[in-house]
Formats: sequence, C-alpha cells, structure tokens
Amino acid sequence: MGEMLRFLYRLARLDLYQEPWTVRYGLALVFVAQALAANSLPPAGKNLPFVFFFGAVALSARLCGFGPAVLATVFSTLVADFFFLPPYFSLRLTPSSLVQALIFVLVSLIITSAALHISQAQKAAIESRARLEEALKSITEGFITYSWDWTITYVNPTGAHLWGLTAGEMTGRNVWELFPDVVGSTAHEGLQKAMRERRPAHFESYYPRLNRWYRMAAFPGPRGLTAIFQDISQARETAEALLSTERRLQFTQLAARLGSWEWNLKTNDLWWA
Repeated sequence: MGEMLRFLYRLARLDLYQEPWTVRYGLALVFVAQALAANSLPPAGKNLPFVFFFGAVALSARLCGFGPAVLATVFSTLVADFFFLPPYFSLRLTPSSLVQALIFVLVSLIITSAALHISQAQKAAIESRARLEEALKSITEGFITYSWDWTITYVNPTGAHLWGLTAGEMTGRNVWELFPDVVGSTAHEGLQKAMRERRPAHFESYYPRLNRWYRMAAFPGPRGLTAIFQDISQARETAEALLSTERRLQFTQLAARLGSWEWNLKTNDLWWA
C-alpha cells in the first residue's frame, strides 16, 4: 500500500496538458480500464460499483485536463452500469441504478473541478519556484537557506562555489558538520545569534581554509534561516593596500618634513597638511 501511495503521489505531480490530445484522451481510457480491473476484485465489484472509477476520473482531470476527465466520467458510468449495476451485462438502468449513476456523475464533476483547481495552483507554484531558482542562479551573491537544525535546504551555484563546493555536496548536510572549521568564527556567532534571537544580522567573517573574507546578512524566517553573502576579499585587499600606501606617504612626509596641499578650482577651497 505504501509503494502504491508513493507511486500515485509521483504520478500526480506529472503534467500532460501539453501532450497531443490522442495521448491525453487515450490515457483517460487507460485509467478507466485499470479502474475496471481493480473494481472486479472483492470486496468492490457490485458492493462498491464506482469506487475505483472515482480515481480514474480524478487522475484524468489532474493529468490530462477537463475533456479527458469528462470522457473518463462517461466511460466509467457505462462500464460500471454494464458490469456492476443490475440488470448486469446490460446498459439498461433501473430507477435505483439511475440514481447511483447520477450521483457518480455529480461527484465526478466535483472531483474534476477540485483536481483542476489543485493542478492550476501547483502549476503556478512550480512556475514561480522555477523563476525564483533561475533568478538565484543568475545573481552574483551566494544564497543559502538552513532549517532549524542547521541542515542546508538550498544553496545557489554561486553560493556553493564561494565555499569551494557544489550545490549537491552541500544540500542536505548539516552546515557545522560540513564546515567544522567555521565553528567559533564570526560567521558561526553571527548566524547563531540571528537564529537564536530571530532577528536579522549583518557581519563580516574570514575563512582561513580558502583565505577569503565574506560579507554576510542573515534573515530568520518561519522555516529557518536565510543567508546572503558575497566574497569581499579583493575589496578588502584594495582597501588595505590604499591604507598602507597612505600610511607610507604620511611617514615619508614626516621624515622629509614635507607637506601636501590640494586646491579645489570649483570652490576655491585649499587643503594642506
């Protein structure tokens, strides 16, 4: 039963709306045939004449669209009437059988409407997620999400590259087990603080193994923590080089007893030291 449920779950995530009509309508008839085979087994059959045909209609609506679902409803009604409703092996309907058939058609229409609504919502969610992932793949910053137990649930390719790994190597791993040398660093303390206090945090951290500096921002959310980070190593090196040059210039000026001046021609301001 568990395997069957998992199979049906995977099947329900498919979307065949773009397939040719022959495929979609043919698949609806296959669902009806499978329902007939399943309904022929006890304890269904004449006791529950429509039980598996509801599934055929629902799958047809979810996977193939409205038209195939209507076809599945019509054929399911005819097949169930012929095999499981009195008089058996006949398409004639008694008043009692007619009521059962009408109830099946009504419920099938409700199932079709619900299945189509779910399908449209799932399709919109999948498209939205796809657009988000494409956007995250294109940005130059690293983007990573953690669950409450510090399991990495998502990392974009840039983020994985900045840590020297691939997204597949990082996703599903505990961040502190994956990077034990980060424990105790500014990054570790900043992320822990953001998670613990449920407040955004901004900080810079140095990672000795890769000799990189990172600027990080952490944002707690209902499912865990999201971190955005970028490699600022080159910017820090440039800033430190400029600072070092300025210090050497100041030392040279002091040693040589020289001064420097600047004249702003637009404002006529003079600066000297």
